[in-house]
Amino acid sequence: MKLYSHLASLPAFACLDDTSWADLETVMTIRDYSDGECFFREGDPGDGLYLILDGTVSVTASDRDRPSRLHAGDFFGLVALLDEGPRSATCTADGLVLAAFLPRSAFVEIYRSNSALAFALQMLVARQLVHDTRAYSQALIDAARRQEAGGLQIFAGLS
Repeated sequence: MKLYSHLASLPAFACLDDTSWADLETVMTIRDYSDGECFFREGDPGDGLYLILDGTVSVTASDRDRPSRLHAGDFFGLVALLDEGPRSATCTADGLVLAAFLPRSAFVEIYRSNSALAFALQMLVARQLVHDTRAYSQALIDAARRQEAGGLQIFAGLS
């Protein structure tokens, strides 16, 4: 029950019974990733989500100035459960990483066979989408403010 210790405290997973936990343990693959090993590259087709059990993952993307870091307990690749479109970033192990992987095909099967577990995973994806939407909205607002402030400074210099 290695996954239980990482997921049981999350509200989305509070409703799971022993059968659901066993189902999740069955479909998720846990493995070690060595320093610098790539989970996936930006542009690769989405095929599932990852949960970091231990270690740090570096996230880089062509539209970002600097990498971000994910740590134990963080999920990444969640949208791939719903959409097989291209990955939006490259994720690489920053040191030794222990991670669990849930393939999209297993997620689809869970949706057919275990409604409580499907609901928990759906809530996880929804929360991540809300978080990302808020972050992108704030980034747009900040960019608009910077542009507006820059325009005012230029205009003020003309008078």
